[in-house]
Order: sequence, then C-alpha cells, then structure tokens
Amino acid sequence: MMAYQGLKTLGRAVSAALVLGLALGLAPSARAESVQEKLDALGKLTGAERQTFLEAKAIEDGKIVVYAADDPNVMQAWSKAFHEKYPGIEVEYVRMNTRDMMQRVVAESKAGRPVASLLGGVTATELEYLKSEGLLASYFSPEAADFDPAYKDAGGLYTAHWVMPEVNAYNTGVITADKVPTTIEELITSPLGSRIGRLQSGGRWLAGIAAVSGKDAAIDAAKKLALLKPQLFKSNSDLTNALTSGQIAVASDMHAGNVEIAKSRGAPVDYVVPEPLFLLPAYTVFLKDAPQPYAAALNYDWRLARDGGQALYAEFHQSGPRKDTDYAFASVVAKAKTVVPLTSEVLAAIGDYDKIFRSEVIGQ
Repeated sequence: MMAYQGLKTLGRAVSAALVLGLALGLAPSARAESVQEKLDALGKLTGAERQTFLEAKAIEDGKIVVYAADDPNVMQAWSKAFHEKYPGIEVEYVRMNTRDMMQRVVAESKAGRPVASLLGGVTATELEYLKSEGLLASYFSPEAADFDPAYKDAGGLYTAHWVMPEVNAYNTGVITADKVPTTIEELITSPLGSRIGRLQSGGRWLAGIAAVSGKDAAIDAAKKLALLKPQLFKSNSDLTNALTSGQIAVASDMHAGNVEIAKSRGAPVDYVVPEPLFLLPAYTVFLKDAPQPYAAALNYDWRLARDGGQALYAEFHQSGPRKDTDYAFASVVAKAKTVVPLTSEVLAAIGDYDKIFRSEVIGQ
C-alpha cells in the first residue's frame, strides 16, 4: 500500500513538472525527422533553392560513408573529385564485394548502428535482397530525370550509375577474331571446349537468354555449355588474368571495361560484340537509416552528374546511363543487333537461374 501511495505521489510530481514545463514553453521534444521525411521534404524543392539548401545541410553533416563494389580506381578518383568540389565534406569509400556488403549493412542496421548512407555497385540480385529486408529509402535525383526507365526505379529505390556491355573477349595471341563465337549457339557448341572461360556465377547470363528466347532456351544453353567443360572463375580479376596469360582463349560474358583496361596495359586481348548483347547496370541506393542523409543526397546527385562522377568514366574505360554523355562503349552498343539491359525485371527470377547454372554447369 505504501509503495502504491509512493507511486501516486511520484505521479503527481511528474504531472506538476510537465504542467510547469508547458507553462514555461518547454514542450516535450518533438520526434526526430526520419531519413525518408528529410528526403521527401528535399524533393519538394527545385533548382537553385534546392541546391543551396542541400549543400548547406550536407556541410552540416560533414561526412559521408559509402560501401561500394565499384572499380577501386574510379572510387578513388570520385572521392578526390567530390572532396575538391565540396571541401567541407569528408568522403569515405569502403570497397567490398556485394556479399560482404549485404551482410554488413543488415547487421549494422539491426544493431541500430548504421555506418553507410549509400551503397554503390549494387546489381539487381542485391536489390531484391535489400528490398526484402526493408533497408532502402526512396530518393529521386534530379540528375536522373532524363534517364531511360530501364536504369531507374519508378519508386526511387535505385538509380544506375554504371552500365557495362558484356562481351566475348579473346587472347589475340591464341585465336583470331573470326574464330571467336558471337551468338549463343556458336558459344555453346564451340570446338574450343575448355579453352573457354567465364565467371562461375551464370544466373544473369541465363536470365538474359530467357528474356530473349525463353526459359527452355536458357536451360538448353546451360546443358550444352556444361558439355564444353568451360573453365569457371570466382572473380572478374581471375577471369581477366586467365585470359591475358593465355590459360583460356575466350572469356565469355566479360565486362568490356576490363578488356579495355587490360589492353591499355599491353595485354594481348580484344573482344567481339555478341548477339545478343547484355548490358549490366550497377546501381546506387539510399539506405533508410543513413547517418548523413544530406551529404548522401549531394553525393548521389554528383555521381550521376555529367560534370561530376560521370565525367571521370572515360579515363577508366567505364560507361554510364546518361544520354548526353559520350561514353567509351557507345559504339559497341550501336553495333549490336539485339541489346538487353539486365534490369531488375529481367533478373526477377535470377535465383532460379543461379540454381540452374549451378546444377547444370557446375554440378552442384
């Protein structure tokens, strides 16, 4: 009973303190504005007013952390160029593969200790996972207003900052261009057999085939490819090294940029444009619990801008989604008869195609 009376007395004291606080104009603190609410408010501003407001708020944030799977040379150049334009904002790019990236952002978010505000180099595979975990904020960058709908989400959950043609590369010291397979049928029935190499992750490739010719054609391609016993590699670096050394004669479904980089360093490599030509987008996404939302929005816009991140791609043999920028591989896309962007819609069932590739080609 005494304990109850004590609680009543305490309750009256707290109530009195609240009344006194209100009388003095000391209202209880308002709920903190969420990242999404900040982005929605920013979206209502336009032009110079928006940019002035965003830059001021970004400087208040003072820094931004980006987890990315992009080319490390590009990331270094982007970090330097962004900081030179906005010296009041520190940029930290943390490079990691997408598997480690997903594990890290989920763990940090669940622990309530988010570190990164943006993710870069994300493909459609990771997009589905991030959406299922509810980790994404919606952001509409004005820089993406004229982008092809294939390269941005209608709901603002992602925007492509990088688009790369996937080509059939070859070692010029081992094979001539006329002997390199270009069509899917030529590839999966090639007499080169195990002199062909590719990445061991083949779900995207099969999904692309299915988008053009149907699922049965994709399954058939996997079965015929398996008969060739191609050499399979874990990473793009391993695939590039095998091609430049002559360990393999042909590397199928390879980033055109990697071929050009190796070629610029004196490697005996080149490529042919396959039919169909698959274009692989990589996306920037905004995390819903971004610690530096305004600096993140400013960086998001900058990396998509013609005079920002996109202007640096030519130096590193990279390509992007802008229509008003001359990218290194515009002629490659122009030469192709059939162009298939590997969008989230095309890769919606990539899990199924990954299983098919592992079962038929890898034997798992």
